[in-house]
Amino acid sequence: MNEARGSSQGIPKRNQVRAEGRSEDAIRGSAGPGAQEQLQSPSGFLEGYLNHVAENCDNLDEPQSLFRYAKASGQVISKAEITALRRYELTGGVEHEVFLPPGDGEAWHIIKVTRPPSERWKGHGYGLNPDAVSYLTRLAKMNLLAPGLDYRILGVTPTLAPDCAWPSFVTRMAYISGTEPTADELHAYMTKLGFRDCGLNVWEHASALTLGDVHTGNFIKTPDGRMAPIDVTVEGDVLLPEVMF
Repeated sequence: MNEARGSSQGIPKRNQVRAEGRSEDAIRGSAGPGAQEQLQSPSGFLEGYLNHVAENCDNLDEPQSLFRYAKASGQVISKAEITALRRYELTGGVEHEVFLPPGDGEAWHIIKVTRPPSERWKGHGYGLNPDAVSYLTRLAKMNLLAPGLDYRILGVTPTLAPDCAWPSFVTRMAYISGTEPTADELHAYMTKLGFRDCGLNVWEHASALTLGDVHTGNFIKTPDGRMAPIDVTVEGDVLLPEVMF
């Protein structure tokens, strides 16, 4: 899906984008080096949401229930706040719209907003996931698989598409600079980590972990030779002897 790829070509320097948009700290109403610590992890947001549903006997459909939790926890983001950000045009990107926040002397991050529900799930869901629980669980597993991605939940916003009541998740992840690996490089890397190629972009590990959508467009090779997995699917417990990134 190629949604977090970074390269020096066409990417403004930090001091060139300061006035062109708003950072995720501005969206959350906070600033400063400690601001990112206030952002919830996917597992933290999921725990809070499930507790909200249980404690309030919230039997509303998911869009209403999710918005109620986000409002109660101060995590609703307006469309205006999202559209004020600086759009990052990418090819692919079937799951998210991607925005590049302005530079502020901090580490780079990108902001991702889930696209309107896919026809795959009959007008429901978030990208390749049919519901909020599966989407958040996937991001939580990605953080275990590759802690360097550092997925955080900024909040929930009305879907950017007109006439769509389904909410969108707004997430933040590390901006990773690098290039797309070759097929041979990716194959060697996955094999080194103990994965077995099962075909159709699926790789299995002896620990019973299965990764899907594994192809060169979903990995970034960094200048130091590491490879960051971007938007792969994760099934099973993440019990690898070493993290991927």
